[in-house]
Parts: sequence; structure tokens; C-alpha cells
Amino acid sequence: MKKIVMCALLIVLLVGCGKQIPEPEAVHAESINNNIAGSELKVRHQLQGNKLFVECIIPGISLNREEMAHNKVKIKLYVNDMMYSEYDTAAFVVKNLKPGKQDIKLEVVNPNNGKIKLYNKFSIIIS
Repeated sequence: MKKIVMCALLIVLLVGCGKQIPEPEAVHAESINNNIAGSELKVRHQLQGNKLFVECIIPGISLNREEMAHNKVKIKLYVNDMMYSEYDTAAFVVKNLKPGKQDIKLEVVNPNNGKIKLYNKFSIIIS
């Protein structure tokens, strides 16, 4: 008797939902503010000998040459608080670093050197 009731209940559930597929609800899309000043500069780095391989990830900014017309930025590299170089690519290699502890600072700036308030600091030790 229990099996018959369970089978009947299962059939009712399966048949009840078979033909009436619910309509999707309307989704309200919000515009995303590309305020890069509130973003975070994420950096991945790897040291091989005296070469430092750096990859920068900046939410809302593309350093792809085709897309740079929209958000033009460059990355300034400081080694031990001294300007070392400027880069306009998201990934780059820093060569000829001196042995010892090096304090690295990456700073994102506008083309006219106006700061965007995005920076990242880390230290490396070259043997």
C-alpha cells in the first residue's frame, strides 16, 4: 500500500511540472563603475638569477595595445626607492638587478605621470 501511494505521489509531482515551465524573472543589470582608484594592483613575480619576471593585474584596465586608447596607463618601477624604468605592458622582465635585498615598488600612473593611487610593494633577495 505504501508503495502505491509513493508511486502515485511521484507521478503527480512529475506530471504537474512537465508542461508548465516557469518564465525567467527579469534581471536588473547595474552598471559597473570603472573607478580604478578604488581597485587593487595585483602583482605576480618570479625571480630567476638576477632577472625579475613581473606580471601586473589591474581590474578595469587593459594594457593591451589595441585597447589602450580607452584607459591609457603606464607602470613605473622603483628599486630601493629609485626610479628604475617605465613599462606600458602588463608583463615585463627586469634585468641586471644587483645582488642583495631589493625593495621593489610598482606604481600605476597616467601618461602625464598623474598618480592613480595604485601601487604594490614587495622585497626580493638576489644571491
